[in-house]
Amino acid sequence: MKNTSSLILISALLAGAACNRLDNFFPEPEAGRHVGIVEWSASNVQTFADPALGVITAPDSVTAGEPFQVTITTTGPNGCWRADGAEKAVQGNLATITPFDRVEGEVCTQALVSLPRSVEVRFDVRGEATIRAYGRRVLDGNLNAATERTVEKRIIVR
Repeated sequence: MKNTSSLILISALLAGAACNRLDNFFPEPEAGRHVGIVEWSASNVQTFADPALGVITAPDSVTAGEPFQVTITTTGPNGCWRADGAEKAVQGNLATITPFDRVEGEVCTQALVSLPRSVEVRFDVRGEATIRAYGRRVLDGNLNAATERTVEKRIIVR
């Protein structure tokens, strides 16, 4: 019985240590709140589909002067990542949104997670409008080498 208990304890400690090794996923200065990942790739091989598809969800057309919801979805490399709001600025027919994520917890699933958050936007001028999300691009699963990535969606304001 003692050997079984020891094995369970050792297994639990090793699993916890592996999940606690968050420094393997991003540099220490980024622990806590940081700009969200809008493009994630576990390899550096390019595909024909845009890996940032699905980041911005919004209606294709809206009514001038009426608020509408935009969902910005980022990716977390493991289950300790959480959506943590967004900053928004609207000038004319351009809405810029910067999503933020937070890393918290000690025991994490090792699967990618989708992190949606809603932002209310309103355009007052009719015509074509752009919703632009600023985030990070991670290739080959290497957070230490993340670069800036902009994703856009064009809509009609009637």
